[in-house]
Amino acid sequence: MKVKLNLLPKAKEKKIKNNKILKFVILQEIMIIIITLLFFVAIKGIDAISKYQLSSINQQLAVKDSSGEYVEIKKYEESLKEASIRVEFIKKIQRFNIDWVSVFNRLSLLLPQEATLTSIDGTGLNVVLKGVAKNRDVLIKMKDDIQKNGCFENINIPLNNIVLRENIEFELTLDVNMKCLNSYEKK
Repeated sequence: MKVKLNLLPKAKEKKIKNNKILKFVILQEIMIIIITLLFFVAIKGIDAISKYQLSSINQQLAVKDSSGEYVEIKKYEESLKEASIRVEFIKKIQRFNIDWVSVFNRLSLLLPQEATLTSIDGTGLNVVLKGVAKNRDVLIKMKDDIQKNGCFENINIPLNNIVLRENIEFELTLDVNMKCLNSYEKK
């Protein structure tokens, strides 16, 4: 049987115990610092390796860029892109290509002699007519005639153009009906 005798005073015993805890905490902190440093070194190593590989790849691409075949292929790609842009532009023009002669013929048949056009603006299928009408009745008759025609849609005259009785400066907006114009061209 063993008997343990505790001859140290309580304060000294507590100090020894605190020293053991302090040594343990310091050891833990040192381990954490070492692990953090190892992790930092590993990340720096990976970064250095990736930079080296990136520079190597860039050098290989520079060598390829300088080769004649690659330059020639690049030139063909650029010319194809230019041609594609031009074709797309022509396609857009043809999609909204309006035979303005037939539009003007239709409008000239519908406009009364008491109305004078000062400008005609067209954007796509939208047309804006500006001019002067002798009186309000002429302007209203002109709008009704254009609506009845069927070749034009969404006819709009702002209300401030109808307020005056005589010498009315008007701005009439309308949309061209492409189906009607196509049938008009065939006749």
